[in-house]
Amino acid sequence: MTNTLNVLTSPATWALLCTVGAVPSFLAGAGMELVPFFLAILAGGCGAMWGAALVQRRYSPRVSVIVLAAILVLLAVLVVGASSAGVRQSMLGMPAPIVGLLQFAAVAGCPAGTWIAMTLFARALLHSGRRRPDPPAWRVEHVRSSCELQAVPLAPRAYWAWIAACIGTTGAVVAALLWWGGAWLLHAGPMVTALVIGVGAWLPFALGKVLLHRVQRRRVTVRWLPASLQVSTDERVWSFPLRHIESLNWHRSGALARLEVRSSGPARAQRLYVWVGDGARAQEQTALPPLLQRHVRALSAAGLKAVGELSATHGTRFRRITSE
Repeated sequence: MTNTLNVLTSPATWALLCTVGAVPSFLAGAGMELVPFFLAILAGGCGAMWGAALVQRRYSPRVSVIVLAAILVLLAVLVVGASSAGVRQSMLGMPAPIVGLLQFAAVAGCPAGTWIAMTLFARALLHSGRRRPDPPAWRVEHVRSSCELQAVPLAPRAYWAWIAACIGTTGAVVAALLWWGGAWLLHAGPMVTALVIGVGAWLPFALGKVLLHRVQRRRVTVRWLPASLQVSTDERVWSFPLRHIESLNWHRSGALARLEVRSSGPARAQRLYVWVGDGARAQEQTALPPLLQRHVRALSAAGLKAVGELSATHGTRFRRITSE
């Protein structure tokens, strides 16, 4: 059930579905009609959302900036080139499917480039202030260890409420742009329309993330006990016995740095997101310390296996081993 939910809520899934829905119309020469045009915009935006997150998760901050900047340059060349009069003139002699694919790439490239540009802009804002303190470290006391973070703890209901609010606000912004600026966008052309809608779709998520970190960010203590993992704030304590944990994601760095733990005990199932990733201009500690060998051994002894290891820098995912 959890894997199905993760697939359905993944931006990559929606990018693929929108691409499949839009490309046939572009191949048939009807790509600039309303439905395939907006499917192409959604495909570009969702694809960039997934791709930017993947790059930031896989590479160090410096390398990820270089990779994202290179992708942005390629997208800019594609969009500007496809919009130039010379290229449009040369496309007249091309086969219709090739022209359709180029149009789809150009339309999807506008929101994709916008998302990546705004991601780089947010990172520039983040690192424009004073140097942040060193990442937190474990305090080891015999069989116990703990660390303190500046993070946003979210139960699943609050997490999905935030996602729904961002999506709803995005829909309202896009609808407002089309309602009040539809005539202007119609005369401005498809590329400008895709760019404006891309910016309008990015803003609610960016501002929502900043607001979430400003309002909900607090001191969180993570404690590893001999038989359980405990996460606490000044207001609440979450306790996860290791034998009941079904999955644990330990993402150490980047905008998506977080601790995500899910358990299914005899009393009730629990799930918690501890978002440590950077909010705009957040100057607090924004990374998780590396897991100690004792933590990995305790998870392994409880039946959890490391899967989909990201890297020594970015962390590891753990899943419960099920017997066949």
